[in-house]
Amino acid sequence: MGTRGAALVLFMAAASPVTHEQRQGDLFHLQSDFTAAVPAPVVWDVLTDYAHLGRFVPSIAKSVVRTRSGSLTVVEQELTGRVWLFSRTLHVLLRIQAEPRRELRFADVSHRDFAAYSGAWTLTPGDAGTLVRYRLDAKVASGVPVSLLGQPLEASVDEMMKQLQAEMERRSPPAPGSPR
Repeated sequence: MGTRGAALVLFMAAASPVTHEQRQGDLFHLQSDFTAAVPAPVVWDVLTDYAHLGRFVPSIAKSVVRTRSGSLTVVEQELTGRVWLFSRTLHVLLRIQAEPRRELRFADVSHRDFAAYSGAWTLTPGDAGTLVRYRLDAKVASGVPVSLLGQPLEASVDEMMKQLQAEMERRSPPAPGSPR
């Protein structure tokens, strides 16, 4: 494959997050991944920019670091879920365990709107950039419409992945000799 073909494959991989959702009763398993054409430190900086996530992921209405100690961070977030004309704000208090520049494991410890909410971000550096993989297991608490998950969840995660990817590319330093 020539340089042009390799560039096209890299563009296609970077431009298209792939999201898969499975449901077991009212428990949702979701995985999404894409290859960001940026170094792992740039990906890490975007994913751990908790205080500013809402600037480039509009569905995050609030994101506040409550505590930070070593590799453990607790972040309070409000997420806006939309189904048709209706919207609802969902709350999580995430306990995030970091393995720097490799993995972020998270779980909601408040159980306010989710009976279960846990997952991970995994980064795998490669020649074409950084493979970014997101995994989420979620079950809404009683009283929260299950319709806020499922297809709306898959679509919103797909959109979030595109927004994160765009921010990663925006923050990436230009390659030597390339215009920006």
